[in-house]
Amino acid sequence: MISKRRGFRFRFVAIVLSAVVLSVSFAAADVIKIELKNGKTLEIPTEDISQMYFEKREHGRFPFKVTEHKYSESQNNSYACKSEFGDAYQLASWQDVVEHSKSSGSLDIFLKRVGMKRVYGEEGSLTLHLSNKGREIYSGDRHYFISRHDGRIPGNYLAHETFEDRKIALGSWRGSRPALCIAK
Repeated sequence: MISKRRGFRFRFVAIVLSAVVLSVSFAAADVIKIELKNGKTLEIPTEDISQMYFEKREHGRFPFKVTEHKYSESQNNSYACKSEFGDAYQLASWQDVVEHSKSSGSLDIFLKRVGMKRVYGEEGSLTLHLSNKGREIYSGDRHYFISRHDGRIPGNYLAHETFEDRKIALGSWRGSRPALCIAK
């Protein structure tokens, strides 16, 4: 049952939309086409709409940012976040990623927003420094990082943890890569 207050909001939005929208249709399986009464047409990918929905559920705020520069395992990646984004940011943890993905309901949107569009090992794939349970380094000079696998983790890859049917993994190795940062 819709409350009176919520029902009022729904009717108000419908009235406002009817004043400016001529028609709404699916231009393709993944695009919604909105024709406005002023003659203009908007085409919105359905993926963008689902992203807006999840952002709304997160109160409009995506807490993660990826550094522009790459940092090595010997550098302080928490400082990298502060130097690029200010004191309001710190190095994200594996636990932050898992918790965010569970609460927002979508690991796919997280991966898209941080630029992890390709699977580990493919050209253009992206791995990001992060921490695990408060530690940046696993052992020696092996820094923790997150990588995308879509279920196929190579045999020579040390996966400390995985999430969502091995879609992503927490790994560790040497090398320079961007850092995944989170708002405090």
